[in-house]
Amino acid sequence: MARAQKAAGSYEEAKGLAYEVLHSKDGEKNVEAYDLIAQCLEAQGDMEGALWTLRDSASVMPSARRQRLVGECAYRNGDLDTAKECYAKIAKTTKGSITGQPQDLLMLAQIKSDTGEHGDALALLDQAAAQNRHDPQFQNTALALKSQAFARVGDKAQAEATLTRARQALRRPKADFST
Repeated sequence: MARAQKAAGSYEEAKGLAYEVLHSKDGEKNVEAYDLIAQCLEAQGDMEGALWTLRDSASVMPSARRQRLVGECAYRNGDLDTAKECYAKIAKTTKGSITGQPQDLLMLAQIKSDTGEHGDALALLDQAAAQNRHDPQFQNTALALKSQAFARVGDKAQAEATLTRARQALRRPKADFST
């Protein structure tokens, strides 16, 4: 019912139903209710409330997926410190694990570049490139991120050369993470 209310744009009703679930017996472990509340809060412009709701869900059900949701929300809303903390934690806990995703390292590199840690971002991308050498999407995105970092440190020639390599490697542009 809460999902239907959210889909209809009735965010207050959706949140009310989701809160009822959370306050029911064993309901505090229903992370989908937290997600729905966070989505409603974000749709209503309460970015801080959405972030705190997702943090609560991550404490109830600690997982890489929960940390990603918190990190994504923080990044979307300009809280780069929280986003960096989440993605660093994900990178550490999922290293060598099947729950690790190449995008985690790419996001961490993007955040590091956004916070002025360009050298760290480049080093992270170089390290991760070896692990993901057979993943063209990873390689394309890493090249684009490297281009950003080079541009931000003022190395225009290296930035342009790296961007040219990224564009050449991207055969057909499509709406994905790499693009």
